[in-house]
Amino acid sequence: MDYTWDIIEYSTRDQVNSDGVTLANAVVKVRWKKTGTTLGGVSANYIGLSHLTAENTAEGDFVSVDDITKATLINWVKASISETEETIINNVLQKKVDAQAETVRTI
Repeated sequence: MDYTWDIIEYSTRDQVNSDGVTLANAVVKVRWKKTGTTLGGVSANYIGLSHLTAENTAEGDFVSVDDITKATLINWVKASISETEETIINNVLQKKVDAQAETVRTI
């Protein structure tokens, strides 16, 4: 199965990092979609919500809201999901695809 990620929306707010510096418009929440598509073109979606924090982000490493890209958000979302969580998500997508791929036949 091929997987693609998309960002639905994200939320920001000012957040103080561990050095006491206020980081303006830090991304704190991302609503995302992961789509699984089979070679036969059957696809299913999983909608998720990731809560992020900039508390441990140094001021020099902070990405301004003006410089955030979809790819950046997707990378942050992927980094926030554990291997176990991703396995669960992929299993849900597989079950959804399998249910769509069933063909009911009669004799």
